[in-house]
Amino acid sequence: MYYDTEQPLQSTDFNKLCRQLLANSDEEKEALRYVLSEFFTLTGDVYTHNYCDGQIEKYRTATSAKAKAGLASAESKKKKVLERVEQRTNKKEHAHNKSSTETNTRSTSVTNHKPLTNNHKPITTLKPTGVPSELWDDFLQIRKELKARNTERAIKSLVTELEKLQEAGHDMTQVIEQSIRSSWKDVYPIKAKDKANGHDSSKWWESDQETLAMQKSLGLSSIGGESWKDLRGRIRIEVERRTHG
Repeated sequence: MYYDTEQPLQSTDFNKLCRQLLANSDEEKEALRYVLSEFFTLTGDVYTHNYCDGQIEKYRTATSAKAKAGLASAESKKKKVLERVEQRTNKKEHAHNKSSTETNTRSTSVTNHKPLTNNHKPITTLKPTGVPSELWDDFLQIRKELKARNTERAIKSLVTELEKLQEAGHDMTQVIEQSIRSSWKDVYPIKAKDKANGHDSSKWWESDQETLAMQKSLGLSSIGGESWKDLRGRIRIEVERRTHG
């Protein structure tokens, strides 16, 4: 009981203590009195035991150290993922500056792929074509750390959402990089200014065209007779749900 509760034994109610320790007969109660007087120290209104207290303190210290080590390991992994994303972004910007006329056409089909994690075990066999394998693996790792399950159904749903976002004018690679940087388990429209088409999707409510693009990217159906105000209200609710849900 001392180890189970990690607390000293109360001394104010001996009968209650007997019930807690299952000392029911007179012999057992007498034996309990002997053990308490011989091996425990009465401190105030509790019985303490130096050795037990020492073992409990060692256990707490070891548990705390392991917890801190686990958090540090997770933070280190996340930092490395973000560094790889930043490196890829810098390389892509550099290539764009060298050849601004180059067009990168990506297919939205899904292909079989076996990405490898750091321990060389495949996470999933699905990945959107055109997205770098390392980037996709990093995103799945972030999802795993956020307690999201990378099941085949979940991955197919992500790919479908990426296809919708691409049809709305968003670059799939940038969408995934945004989710990694923000520690999101899902994918959302790009918030930063889209240099490819010259519009700012973070201010989708400022024009009807941007509002329709956002509606399409979120997969929201149209409602006959709905005003622009009501449509934008629905979009805000959906964005909030996906961001914090």
